[in-house]
Amino acid sequence: MFGSVSENDIVTALKTEGVELHRSVVQMEHHVKELGEHSVQLRLHKEVSANLNFAVTAEAE
Repeated sequence: MFGSVSENDIVTALKTEGVELHRSVVQMEHHVKELGEHSVQLRLHKEVSANLNFAVTAEAE
């Protein structure tokens, strides 16, 4: 894997699924730099949050 998965990458992937969020909603301690299953917190409102699970896979060549 080259690079890392950032808040912008998550927002872009969600947008392709019809979900529009601002990148400040995605709460990441650090960018994801490893393949596999990961989770981030979405801070939707001061008192409302959700966990988002996602998988980072290798790109097909």
